[in-house]
Amino acid sequence: MLNSRQLEAFRTVILSGGVNSAAKLLHISQPAVSRLIKELEAAVGFSLFQKEGRRLCATPEALNFFQEVQRSFVGLKQLGDVAKSIKDRRTKTLKICAIPALARNFLPSFLVKTYEKDTAVHIEVSAALSSEVLSRVVNGHSDVGILSLPLTHPDIAISPLPPLSVVAVLSPRHRLGKMSRLRPQDFQKENVVIPGRETALRLTADAIFTNHNIKYSHQFETPFTDITCAMVLAGAGLGLADPFSAREYKKLGILVRPFEPNIPLNYAFIHQSSRPPTEQASNFMRRFREHLDDFMSSKR
Repeated sequence: MLNSRQLEAFRTVILSGGVNSAAKLLHISQPAVSRLIKELEAAVGFSLFQKEGRRLCATPEALNFFQEVQRSFVGLKQLGDVAKSIKDRRTKTLKICAIPALARNFLPSFLVKTYEKDTAVHIEVSAALSSEVLSRVVNGHSDVGILSLPLTHPDIAISPLPPLSVVAVLSPRHRLGKMSRLRPQDFQKENVVIPGRETALRLTADAIFTNHNIKYSHQFETPFTDITCAMVLAGAGLGLADPFSAREYKKLGILVRPFEPNIPLNYAFIHQSSRPPTEQASNFMRRFREHLDDFMSSKR
């Protein structure tokens, strides 16, 4: 009769390539692995491995059998993930995934200050581009996502945040630093760190500069505005960034100026529409919105 220990030993031998490797991974002796394999062969009624020189090779029957065993283990893992998700929703666990503009500085600072006395809440934070944030929330790997709009998805509830504006960032001691605000014509013939071509900011910026017939040089391109700021700090010239990244790098010496015409930055919370957010997720979204309001007030 088959048992899970035999199947685990068989699967590990296949994946690791040998009995010795499987024994190390399973933390049992090599003879114990061999015994489990022999018991499994007796139970299934066919040979699973054969010697070819010094190598142990799986038989064709074993490889076919492995496909079914693998499906069973994947199914068990999925059940484990579901159980963990249910447990996390019952306990004080909060999983947040946000775009890098927020996740690298602004969000961590907020979380540490807000939850420093609420140590019972376990918080997992990850960063990803908007498409991956959406995927993580849809698949249940994150409770709350913060991403860039526009967005539509049948399984997602969207809660827009107050709009912000793109700012211009300049290298320290840049000749345009004397200006109180920057316009497209100021970028003429300048070295510019341009947004990644897959970003909404790139599409908007290209349209603005094309409409004003602006020609500039660009050696560097990145979808991440904090990298834009880092390159500008290192002397790369000019760039466009979100106000969160700009604020952090301003402390290090870059110059930050308003940019006209206004390029809005529209962010939003997302969570699964099929179930209400947990108490922890709701509290987080409320507190973060208040923090963002305070940030915007300080910018006026």
